[in-house]
Parts: sequence; structure tokens; C-alpha cells
Amino acid sequence: NEIARLWNYENTDMEFYTNNTRRLVISDNGTISTEGSLWIKGTDKFLALENSDGDNTYYIYNDGTPGTSKLVFGNQPTTADMVIDNSGNVGIMTEDPQSTLHVPDGYYAQFENNGAGAPDANDCDADTERGRLYIDTTNNYLYVCNGATRQWDYTALTN
Repeated sequence: NEIARLWNYENTDMEFYTNNTRRLVISDNGTISTEGSLWIKGTDKFLALENSDGDNTYYIYNDGTPGTSKLVFGNQPTTADMVIDNSGNVGIMTEDPQSTLHVPDGYYAQFENNGAGAPDANDCDADTERGRLYIDTTNNYLYVCNGATRQWDYTALTN
């Protein structure tokens, strides 16, 4: 099999120009930089990142669903370890995040300085919002959204 190669025999950067303007540089250390946005297009929807040994590959792709597309990160082309949907919600180990951060059963989330005072009632007025957590760091309360009927339940945090 013949292989076409673009080769730089010097220990220098490789520069690519169009219309007398530098567009892309491959540095002698392998770093790629652009003078503008970098667009990668192809017929396959995956961008695969692989280590030099080829034993660890991670995939980034847009699921391509018109109107509801999601940016998906996974260690398999069909596995969604993290999803960012078109409204900005992030799902960890779920493909359909219902909140700003959605972590499903069996996984943990850690929160820092959540807020001062009680949470907004509108943030817990639907059953799809059940399980949301809010920490009132001023009054030391932990709030849990219990769905449309009960809304926010809370308990005092003590030592």
C-alpha cells in the first residue's frame, strides 16, 4: 500500500497559508494552532482522541438530532458519559439531563457554596425536577426538591 506523506525534514514549525494569510501551524513539538476557528468536518460524527499507545480512546460527538442536538462525551462511540444538551443542561451518566446538572441513581455529586436563603419555589414545581438539591449556606439548611406536590423539603444541617 502506498502512503502519501507531507514531511518536514527540518526541526521547525510547519505553516499552512491561504490567500497570503497563515491559517494553521504544526509546531515542531506537535502542537497545532490556528489563526481563527478550527473546523473539523467529515462524514463520521465522532472526534476520537486517542493516546499514543492506542489503548485509551475518548469520543466527542454531536448526536445530530435536529432541534435537540446534544454534545456527547464518552469512552465508547455509543456511550454517553457526559452530555450537554441544547439548553445547556449537563448530564453525568445520563443522556437526557433534566436540570443544570443531572446525576442519576448510583452516582454522587458534590456541591460548593450553593446560596444564601431559601431556593426559588419555581425551581421545584414539576415532578421532573424531583431530586434537585440546594444548600442554604447562611442558615444551614439542606433543601431537596420532592416534586410538584410537596415542592422543597428541607432539614437543618448540624454538626
